[in-house]
Amino acid sequence: MEAVISEPRAEVSENAPKIEVIKINPDKIAGLIGPGGKVIRAIIDETGVSIDIDDDGTVSIFGKESENMKKALELVKNQTQSVELNGIYEGNTLPYLSCLLDL
Repeated sequence: MEAVISEPRAEVSENAPKIEVIKINPDKIAGLIGPGGKVIRAIIDETGVSIDIDDDGTVSIFGKESENMKKALELVKNQTQSVELNGIYEGNTLPYLSCLLDL
């Protein structure tokens, strides 16, 4: 075997199927699935991956393309993360302040 390959490759081939497994709080599973599966289907449709969710909070993401896997993992983390004090979050803001200033 060492005549062919002396050590394992540092990274899997781009064409090989990949899996990412993360553990989330089981209380967050419903939020990840969404009403009627809307949220999880949107992630799957947007990234082209397959996602399995176990009752214990294990989320397995399967896919072929590394970029799509990373995006799906990030979307799952964003959907299931807890708000932290002094955390920085990205999102859209509404023109709420201008309404207050008009009072």
